[in-house]
Amino acid sequence: MLNTCKECGCTCKNCGRFDNEIHLHLEIENLKQKLLERDNHIIRMETNFLNEPSVDSDEILMLKEELLTWQEKYNR
Repeated sequence: MLNTCKECGCTCKNCGRFDNEIHLHLEIENLKQKLLERDNHIIRMETNFLNEPSVDSDEILMLKEELLTWQEKYNR
């Protein structure tokens, strides 16, 4: 006798026979949803990182010069 799970729609011999199995199906669906949400969050973070403007090379040179200036002052 095959039953259709009311929660996930699967058909198996055991669905409906044990309440614990329905609970497990619910838990699996919840975990799948959390995994999907986490994956989407990771994709959004990666996209934001890639869209961030990179540090300008002129700015790097300016910071290096400033660092050298402070190092010279400190060494005196």
